[in-house]
Amino acid sequence: MDEILRINKRRLPVVIGNNGSTRIDIEKKCGVSLDIDSSTAEIILTSNNYYNIYTSKKIINAIARGFSPEHAFKLLNDDFSLDIVHIKDFVGKNEKRINQIKGRVIGTEGKFKIYLENKFDCCISVFGNTVSIISKTDDITSIREIIEVLLKGQKHTTAFKLVKIRSSGFKKRSPRPIPKTQESKGIDDISF
Repeated sequence: MDEILRINKRRLPVVIGNNGSTRIDIEKKCGVSLDIDSSTAEIILTSNNYYNIYTSKKIINAIARGFSPEHAFKLLNDDFSLDIVHIKDFVGKNEKRINQIKGRVIGTEGKFKIYLENKFDCCISVFGNTVSIISKTDDITSIREIIEVLLKGQKHTTAFKLVKIRSSGFKKRSPRPIPKTQESKGIDDISF
């Protein structure tokens, strides 16, 4: 089966890599064949297995959204996801405003982006009119929520507070011990 994917021409050299190295890695790791037309930036993905095509599409889309191939290959792990937030959905088509908002997501000297990546062990790319996230699937909603706070024009202090709340949330706590009285009972013995 075949599928066609069109990407930004500026990112096509990154998908190909030095001497075709990234292309070869994608083909080997995903079990696909890539036919790349550099004049149209179209990539034809071929495989007998649709899951292989799906996985390679995620990786190529991540690279097309500004991620390095090393970060994009994290998507080979089923625990990781790619999420794309469109800046225009929040600020419209005003290029000056889009650039301001991109700067807010990145932060002075990249500090906010680095802080967020360190707190959630994720990768963030601000490219074109999008903010893209590669993260563990469990964390992706929280990271998107934090980014949307800035896209809506709220202060960085609000975003930092939300990072603290989301990065130390319930899922990070150790599980509560089971009380001794219920531990020894079978499932049929518990009254509801």
